[in-house]
Amino acid sequence: MEREKSQDRPLFWAVKSCLCPTTFGTFEDGCLECYYSILDGRMPDLPETSTRYDIYYELMASLTPDVIITSGTTNVQDFESKVGCPCVVAGGSGSSYDREGGLYGQIEVVGELLDREEEAEELIGFIESKIEMVRSVTDGLDEGEKPKVYFAPRGATLGFYDPKEGRDFTRTVTDYAPLEIAGGINVAEECEGSSINVGIEQIIAWDPDYILVGCSAPGDAEAVEWIKSSSDLQSIAAVENGDVYNCFYPYCRGSPPDRNLFNMIYMAKLLHPDEFGDLDLEREGNEIFKAFLGLDGVFTEYADYLVWPRVWLNGR
Repeated sequence: MEREKSQDRPLFWAVKSCLCPTTFGTFEDGCLECYYSILDGRMPDLPETSTRYDIYYELMASLTPDVIITSGTTNVQDFESKVGCPCVVAGGSGSSYDREGGLYGQIEVVGELLDREEEAEELIGFIESKIEMVRSVTDGLDEGEKPKVYFAPRGATLGFYDPKEGRDFTRTVTDYAPLEIAGGINVAEECEGSSINVGIEQIIAWDPDYILVGCSAPGDAEAVEWIKSSSDLQSIAAVENGDVYNCFYPYCRGSPPDRNLFNMIYMAKLLHPDEFGDLDLEREGNEIFKAFLGLDGVFTEYADYLVWPRVWLNGR
């Protein structure tokens, strides 16, 4: 028998700790104004239906959802059999800007599912406008004007390598569209694979002009100073010139599109300050987070919470 749809029933499951205004696994820190305002104030009372390691199928079933939206096919059969409702795979990466397997396709799927196709196209148009704003400048740069960048999206909080997680400073990606659009050359772009571990010797051989390190919490920002002072990295141009910077952490059970879109604009201004001198990053950040979260001032609060964005912005 078909379930009767209700506005009080959840349409999908989400991991609260991975929504932008909060820190991972705790809701006492972070962008609290946004956390208590988003979803018309319902966020604090929503149950946590999974962790990084476990999915609470019985809890999900007790919420009687009409449909489950997931990003991959791994748990589809378990969702449908254990929760008892259809499961839709939205797919797509929050940092891949296309309709086939990318963010635009993900937005289209969700828009169609919720009968909000017009809003979905408006959001896609908003994203495209920000990309065009940056590409219109960086596409005109000669290759020699584009700096080489080593991107450490997983941060460097535990040194060069984290044996438990198998990643840290030496974990990089071969393709990160926001960096390419921003006018940077990813030094790992010709490597095989997508997310890869590389040796320190390889990073030294690449000799990047810039090093960008993902940062998801205030304490993570200290990794930049650790990299700058590392005796193993002193020969790298980025370290010699002090061009080692934090950027926004591009992951959290996927690739949050708001953070990644802002990373593109931030990286453009960082790598090409003269060309993007008039770009107001705080205004751009607040526009982006409002487009995705529906609230004003989220980036301002997020920048204050992480500390390093506020310090960097004040120093411009």
